[in-house]
Amino acid sequence: MKKKLLVLTLAAVLLMSAAACGDGSGENETGTGTPGIPVGTGEVDLGTDADGNPVTGAPETSTSAPVDNVTEENPTFAEISKKVYIWYGSAFVRSGTKIADDNKIGSVSEGDIVTVTAESENWYRIKYEDKDAYIAKSVAGDYDVIEKMVAVDNEEVEVTAESLHVRSYPSTDGGDNTVRGSLVKGDKVTRVAKGETWSCILYTVESETETTADGNPVKEVKKYFVHNDYIKGPETAATEASTEAATEATA
Repeated sequence: MKKKLLVLTLAAVLLMSAAACGDGSGENETGTGTPGIPVGTGEVDLGTDADGNPVTGAPETSTSAPVDNVTEENPTFAEISKKVYIWYGSAFVRSGTKIADDNKIGSVSEGDIVTVTAESENWYRIKYEDKDAYIAKSVAGDYDVIEKMVAVDNEEVEVTAESLHVRSYPSTDGGDNTVRGSLVKGDKVTRVAKGETWSCILYTVESETETTADGNPVKEVKKYFVHNDYIKGPETAATEASTEAATEATA
């Protein structure tokens, strides 16, 4: 009888432990993962990112971000004039800097270039349909980083890192929220512009909402960004060939 009671007690403890592991957050099934990156879908080691940090997960379409989440009741704005580039998938344009459903007056989308007329700690003031409106700073980056890039004539570049993030904005400041996909060593893509640190490439993404007549996701070519340290362009290949030739000549 004591042995049977012990078995029943252990079983109850195991059941309670299992319930506690899966309670509330669902971590037992999918894990917590990285913000904006799906988990529980066959995670793999993706090598390192542009910062040299380890990368795991499946960063294909990360558009989740801690955006539009800071209310400023009485913000102090400084007058400025600059352009910003929207890197977030879609973000609200508001009539004020308070987070509320009744002040949403429109939206901006990834790739939009917006003129800013003033800024506070967490918000940009913009002109929207000839009215003052506001967007969160966390959805955009300075456009001059992209504007300073030099256009190139569809150069083919090759990925040299084991894995490389493809981002919607040429910076790692947005963390995983700017990741739109990944490339692996040996992949070749078309570069259309080059800056000191980042390159603009053509990258094909699949729509999450639109499908073709045969039911396949609609594919769209977008301009995204990769870090120059992890790609090899024509100039690098020429330098390597020249170095190799010089080495053979002196061998």
